Amino acid sequence: ATALLDKGFVTQSRENASIEQQPHLTLNLYTPAGLNEAALRKLQISLGFVAEGVFQLAANPVVRKIAPNEGKFLEGLKTVLKKEGIEAHMDEEQTERKNKVTSMMGSIVQKLIQGVPIDPNLVANKLVGTVDPTLYSMERNRKLAKQKETHPNSLGSHTIRESHPNQRTFGVHMSHTIPFFRESEFKRWDKVVGKVEELKKK
Repeated sequence: ATALLDKGFVTQSRENASIEQQPHLTLNLYTPAGLNEAALRKLQISLGFVAEGVFQLAANPVVRKIAPNEGKFLEGLKTVLKKEGIEAHMDEEQTERKNKVTSMMGSIVQKLIQGVPIDPNLVANKLVGTVDPTLYSMERNRKLAKQKETHPNSLGSHTIRESHPNQRTFGVHMSHTIPFFRESEFKRWDKVVGKVEELKKK
């Protein structure tokens, strides 16, 4: 986002977007654990991800269904793609390089645990789970509770401004995992798969 703004490809000013006809950039950050500014953030983020995994396996039937079958699904996907002439290949050196970046001790995860500050000049919306163990804050939850008293039944009841004046935080009662995979979502996917199967028969 910062690079796009610096190069003048986009703007975060509604006025400039209208006058100069530049694309307007809206920045939404979903459960951004790296923005945790707590003194013990390294410990909170690390333990938070462990706690989230345990909680999701215990409480979320969708996760329990997906987690143990992921390998089986990927192997099945490889078989289907191979029939279409698409074959993935990753040698030992490539695997090692990938793990240096994405494993629990990899550079991306460690950078996240250390904290990823955001440019205070960026206009951004942060969506935070009030029971997200990687971002949990009693102070934030107290502010949100006060907002609900002051602005009942409105978007303001979920909205607070924290340390950066250009950024708003939306508090939603959820953990770290955003509930994308609801039953309604699976029904939509069932319909899509059914349509694709029908087209294949034609």
